[in-house]
Amino acid sequence: MVPCTTTTSLVSNYAFDSPDADVVIIPSDASSTAPRKLRLHSTILSLASPFFQDMFSLPQSLLSKQGITEIPVSEPFATLETLFRFVYPVVDPVIETLDELGEIIETAIKYDFLATIEHLRRILVEPRFLQAYPLRVFAIAWRYEFTEEIELAAQNTLNTDIVRDFPDHLELSSSFALQLSVPLTDDLKYITAHTYRRLIDLHRRRAHAAQELLKIPYDVKCPHCNGCGHAIYSAPKWWYEWQKRAKEELALRPSTRVIFQPEFMSQAAAAVGCPQCITSMLGSFTHLEKIKRCIDDLPCSL
Repeated sequence: MVPCTTTTSLVSNYAFDSPDADVVIIPSDASSTAPRKLRLHSTILSLASPFFQDMFSLPQSLLSKQGITEIPVSEPFATLETLFRFVYPVVDPVIETLDELGEIIETAIKYDFLATIEHLRRILVEPRFLQAYPLRVFAIAWRYEFTEEIELAAQNTLNTDIVRDFPDHLELSSSFALQLSVPLTDDLKYITAHTYRRLIDLHRRRAHAAQELLKIPYDVKCPHCNGCGHAIYSAPKWWYEWQKRAKEELALRPSTRVIFQPEFMSQAAAAVGCPQCITSMLGSFTHLEKIKRCIDDLPCSL
């Protein structure tokens, strides 16, 4: 019996050079000086892809002297090798960047590797991509009509500042101009201005609705700044400061990720100069948690 470690090494280092292969894929970057090719098996390709199943059901005209089908393609070796590691029963490769993932998804869709496409869709919305690059994930998902991933990515863009309007005093004719706060990437080429506007409208609706929920119950008091006298009818000073800062933050990123962070809240309490406001804020945890839940429950669909 082959030891487990040896088996793992074999499947993780598989070189696509099997002597019993009956298909040779010729990458776009293959040359006489760098004749890199992938030797594959038509049985595996046919099972994994209706595209190849149909291809191999036709009379084969591109045959080498050894009776092996040679197929030149337009993708580079690195992209194809990564893709076929998902297709073959070997250890899945690690995709490090969205650029690489986008290329693999495009190729998998082109050649109709159905199960691999589903696998890649799950990778696309892994936290390492979804949380760090939600707009790029949204654009990729939109390009390929990945419905579930579109909604999930749109929701995660709420944690980012995707656009800031010019000041209100500018002329209306200039209002179409947007100051983007996200880097321009090739992924954005595949979403229309209409789609991007829908995403912006989602942010605006969500921001407005979230700001409307920033209301404090009457019984939240601070013993120093609103616990007696005429001030008893007002909210504590920390609330006004936190509400102001929270509204500004929600206008940029209409989610609860920042505004309920201890650092954000403590800075608001410290800014008002009331020695008891931080205690009042801590005592208002139940009310603040309710506000947070209400904001989190707001609609987030396009």
